[in-house]
Amino acid sequence: MRHGFVIRKAILTVRRLEAAARFYSSILDSKPEPVPGGLVYRLEAGSELVLQHNPQAEKPPPGASGLYHIAFTVDSPGALRAVLGKLREMGSLLLGASDHCFTIALYTLDPEGNGVEVYWDKDEPCRRLVTKPLEPRVLAEAGSPMEYRASIGHIHLKVADLGEAERFYAGVLGMVVTERGYPGALFFAYGDYHHHVAANIWETAWGVRGARPERYAVGLRSYTMKPPGGEAEPGVYRDPAGVEVVIL
Repeated sequence: MRHGFVIRKAILTVRRLEAAARFYSSILDSKPEPVPGGLVYRLEAGSELVLQHNPQAEKPPPGASGLYHIAFTVDSPGALRAVLGKLREMGSLLLGASDHCFTIALYTLDPEGNGVEVYWDKDEPCRRLVTKPLEPRVLAEAGSPMEYRASIGHIHLKVADLGEAERFYAGVLGMVVTERGYPGALFFAYGDYHHHVAANIWETAWGVRGARPERYAVGLRSYTMKPPGGEAEPGVYRDPAGVEVVIL
């Protein structure tokens, strides 16, 4: 099961461009190119991560809607072992290492505090998403490639209301709800992938209670999707987290 390169581009607003570039260059095993206002990483099959530099951007307050994590998929389990080594070298915090049945994944934060997942899609089928600790031997036995390929696999968001999220992603954008049984979250996809977008309410019940951050806040500014079967009308939308969504 492959993600099909549905997420074509993601734009992250960052305050410290050099620090963010060092982090993403390392975990993505890629060098960026300069673009007006920032940098772009051209990833597998032409998918793109753009770092948009804004030193005046403000960090969203606790409980705000917005990015929970941006998730990059890599082409081998050994690549995860390489990523783990790079995180240790940079002194980046490892938030978790999980086996989700569909995937094995590592979780961390970038220098701006944005959540980042790096994962590998397993080949065997699974009936539903689970979360259990990743056994250390899985990565120990995987090897560590000199090079690997990465692309954007999915976007996970914090929202104030799951019903609103379902109405938007399923009703407006034509995605399928692939998982309802995970507490406080819904998962959406095009085709048979486990998810291209996820939405949760785990943090938005407190703080500012799901308020949408200002346009120039640190975090996810925009993401672009290309539905494989034309499930949604091309255009520019605003998702339940207040983030711009471009449909190709």
